Amino acid sequence: MSQKETISVTDQIKTKYAIITVCAVIAATFRIVRSDLGVPPNFELVTPVSFLSVFFLRTRYTAFIPLLITIISDAFLGNTTVALFTWSAWIIIGTFFSRFQGRSHHLESISIGKGAAISSLWVSGSTLFFYLWTNAGVWVLHRGTFYSAGLDGLIASYIAGLPFLRNQLLGNIAVTPLLLLLFGFLLQNKSSNCQFGIGPIYQFEQLK
Repeated sequence: MSQKETISVTDQIKTKYAIITVCAVIAATFRIVRSDLGVPPNFELVTPVSFLSVFFLRTRYTAFIPLLITIISDAFLGNTTVALFTWSAWIIIGTFFSRFQGRSHHLESISIGKGAAISSLWVSGSTLFFYLWTNAGVWVLHRGTFYSAGLDGLIASYIAGLPFLRNQLLGNIAVTPLLLLLFGFLLQNKSSNCQFGIGPIYQFEQLK
């Protein structure tokens, strides 16, 4: 690799980290001011940003990004014992997304539609897990008060959470492909030698 190519790759890596950092700050800020903006409950940017960071940065440390965003925003919002389940959910989701790193190199050339479908599938799975895990947590913490201690109480908790699942699921399915597209354009415009290009075809290439 020539010196010019080395500089180009280094610039690309710096650009990726800069964009992901900005996206993480936006996700945390949005979570803090979301209710003031009148945004539907559970519409969030943590999941899309987490997927984006794992997809492009390709490092195991990105598994902690969703937890970090949540902890920082919770410092302003406050939290309850439910945080035991929300924080652990984000740890598991971050780990789940990190599994994508080893597979993303197989997606070197896919259509825009397929790229959107793949990202939507991954975030849909994580959103469904978040719903099942956190609503089970609400039931565990409030058995005998808000919900009965039996299976009917768990079912009631899941039913109560359905509107929140709808908002979170639709938001993540819509936002994640858009972020992938935007991220690709930003990288492409940053360097003509960028390894990620967007034209008629998505090209996902692992840095050599």
